Amino acid sequence: PFEAKDTKTGKNVFITNTQFRNAEPGRFVPKGEDMTKVKRDQENMLFGNYTKDKSVQQFNQASTQLKKMLTSFEQGTGAGDVAGVFAFMKTLDPNSVVRESEFEVAEGTGGAKLASFEKAYQTWKKLKTGERLTDREKDNFKKAAISFYQGEQSTLDNLRSSFETIATNQKLDTTNVFVDSDIRPQKGEIFVPIDAKNPQGEKRKVIFNKAKGIKLVDYKDGEYYFRLPTGELFKTKGLK
Repeated sequence: PFEAKDTKTGKNVFITNTQFRNAEPGRFVPKGEDMTKVKRDQENMLFGNYTKDKSVQQFNQASTQLKKMLTSFEQGTGAGDVAGVFAFMKTLDPNSVVRESEFEVAEGTGGAKLASFEKAYQTWKKLKTGERLTDREKDNFKKAAISFYQGEQSTLDNLRSSFETIATNQKLDTTNVFVDSDIRPQKGEIFVPIDAKNPQGEKRKVIFNKAKGIKLVDYKDGEYYFRLPTGELFKTKGLK
């Protein structure tokens, strides 16, 4: 047996080589090792596992395409309409292949997502001939994209929860692990009316310190609108 620090309890213990090998990564640190380096190595390992996860990679791509769509529709031009609908399709399936005569989506794509993709594809082909989107059509595309994007946010939050358990047990800093393209604020404070029917009345302060559970619900006039898990609505500066 040898002496090591149990990072879960903070106590020094004597363990065998077998116990050390079978323990969760980073649980035991042999006496004499640099704890700062050990912690950094653990965070780097989790960071690598997190960023390589397919859910994170797809979320990052969807975030990029969603922002492209919103930016394109704000241009108010025919080219912007074409680019916006194309980005919409990429928001639904970042790995899709779109051609003039056909499109290909990931195997397993179906239901509402496939129906929306097909509709967007037909619209995209019409726009290529010079047609323009109406404001209502733009709004419908925006709402649909945000709705599907909320699903991506939920998937990311579920993945983060599993990583948070490991990080908490090892007393790691999750800001060094959760590096992605999430557009949600990671922390902040907002003031909301105590009486929702009286928005100009007395307000209370709501503090949040993580993006988990926050949903993007709208984007207009250059501002993102988010809803906290507890129901409060707030906005932040967007793409303008």
